[in-house]
Amino acid sequence: MIRGVTFLLISVCQIWLVVDGVHSTNKIWNPILLLAASLILAGIYFYALAHPIEKSLEHNRGINFRLKKVFPVASALLTVVVVGLWLKQNFQQYADPVKISDVIPQIEALCHRFLKGEQPYYPLPLAGYAPFPVYMPLHWLPVGLTDFLGIDSRWIGYIFFSLALIFITLRFIKMHWSPNAALILFSIPLLTFYGYHHYAPQELGVSFDIIIAAYYMVLAFGLYSKNLTWITCGLVLCILSRYTLFFWLPVFACLLFQKVGLKKSGWVWGTVLIAGLVFYVFPFLLRDPSILFEGVRYHNQAATDDWHGYGESAILWTQENGTYFGYAFKQFFSGDAALQVAKMRGLQGGLMILLSILAWFFYQKKKKAFDVYQYNLGVLYLFIVVFFLFSPLTYRYYWLTVFALNFVMGFAVFPKTKVRV
Repeated sequence: MIRGVTFLLISVCQIWLVVDGVHSTNKIWNPILLLAASLILAGIYFYALAHPIEKSLEHNRGINFRLKKVFPVASALLTVVVVGLWLKQNFQQYADPVKISDVIPQIEALCHRFLKGEQPYYPLPLAGYAPFPVYMPLHWLPVGLTDFLGIDSRWIGYIFFSLALIFITLRFIKMHWSPNAALILFSIPLLTFYGYHHYAPQELGVSFDIIIAAYYMVLAFGLYSKNLTWITCGLVLCILSRYTLFFWLPVFACLLFQKVGLKKSGWVWGTVLIAGLVFYVFPFLLRDPSILFEGVRYHNQAATDDWHGYGESAILWTQENGTYFGYAFKQFFSGDAALQVAKMRGLQGGLMILLSILAWFFYQKKKKAFDVYQYNLGVLYLFIVVFFLFSPLTYRYYWLTVFALNFVMGFAVFPKTKVRV
């Protein structure tokens, strides 16, 4: 239980640093503390994998046994209901998100253009500018479901998150957690959404990243449960919705091949490749190969604009939140905003490569202590944390993905119970 409480407390610190920490620290120290909290969580996870708590035996009968099956489900349902109520308030508060952000308009435009049979990737005329949509297909295709249901498109992320949370709970129910364990685990998503709802409501009201968090929960579940089918599903969902995990893929591919051989790993990557061809290459990229490079160019320009600053006072909006090292390196790097962004990307890429090498060699030395799948969940977590902290442009809502991984990683810190009939 000490592990679980410690994991929860550090998770709370991490959430607070993202949603409001900069107001108590500053733009230099906040990302440093955020990095420290993230590394501690990863350390707890890896330690729990290498030193699992002894499994106990209990009889398959009695009120206590049934309680251990019912309480997690009740916790999941309560989480879904409470999060839904908070999101309803956020969506009402930001009923017209286009006034603040172009994320929702871009997502909706991509889906509606596609449903009309158009090539959706071209500039979207808005007041004063025309952003080029950069979002991958599985980020925006689910909007079609909300059109069918006649609801606000932002609800689809909540629906996917709820389904992922309940699914994972039902699959892990055989672990027979104690009520205290379930209380600690489900506090993570509850506190995550409470933090955003209370301290940064705009992040939930005008963004579309809850669905990304749901996708990463599926991948995390597959890795933790050592299930190749769900790993493959998670890979497809994550790759075709955002590029974030691309640096992690080579490490995982090598370690997966080492673990299961060519046939099974070939099945995984063959499925991912086919999905990429069906959902992105054939319908979009082959029709207009320039969309990929145009999207990268637009994203780089968005980062450059942010580093240059907005308005007469040149406000650096994302750097004001202290959720990445942009502000610190802006003081350190020479040159104009474009050159500073290029240097930041170079640093980010270098760290990703270094992390890949370290992850590979560490596993080779400690492979007897770790299962390759669960090890790669921790490595994925570290990759995303480092990617966000050293990116030239990180929004606070990006961290929803990290907090989703926290929830699944939290299963490792509690004992797993064998049941005797």
